Amino acid sequence: MLLKDYLKSKKITQVLFAKRIGVSTVYLNHIIKGRRYVGREMAKKIEFASNHHVSLLEILYPDDYIVHKGDCEQFVFPMCPCKKCNCNEKTPESIGKTGK
Repeated sequence: MLLKDYLKSKKITQVLFAKRIGVSTVYLNHIIKGRRYVGREMAKKIEFASNHHVSLLEILYPDDYIVHKGDCEQFVFPMCPCKKCNCNEKTPESIGKTGK
């Protein structure tokens, strides 16, 4: 689950979550919007503070996270097409090949 989706689903404000992980609200907002690089240690703090609802991979590589159709949400690397849920959702790799 992406961080912004986690905060929304749990009805947690950015102000509260920023305090939990020890950063400013502005810095957290920049992380959510992809304007700031997130290092491994910060990613671990976010993962821990979200009770592992937001994974380390989703924090470090948010552009590679795809929400699939149906009930399946998972992290998909561009070089690894989805074989887990058979939802026929396009992976970043297939999107690049089709030009769409």
